[in-house]
Amino acid sequence: MTTRIERDCLGEMEIPDDRYYGIQTTRMMAVSGAGRLPAIHFPGLFRALFQIKKACALANAEIGALDSEVADAIAWAADRALEGKYDTEFPLDIWQGGGYTILT
Repeated sequence: MTTRIERDCLGEMEIPDDRYYGIQTTRMMAVSGAGRLPAIHFPGLFRALFQIKKACALANAEIGALDSEVADAIAWAADRALEGKYDTEFPLDIWQGGGYTILT
């Protein structure tokens, strides 16, 4: 497995090259909530979140609050997620929400 090094204010970590997520997600996977239920465990909710993200990006672009190129990129990524292309890229417990971290 090849990795990349990512850095943040807590230090650096190796991240698998084949993952889209980064250092914060990798840190959280070590301490994520007790339920151990990733978002994809609830596919309806998982897909609804991407529909909301896409709608918000497009609405914000329409009113000039978000650059249209950024909105289009968000909409494109949301469409890929809705197709199931990123199901493995959201491994964190849906109920935990990222409220803590540790140094590893």
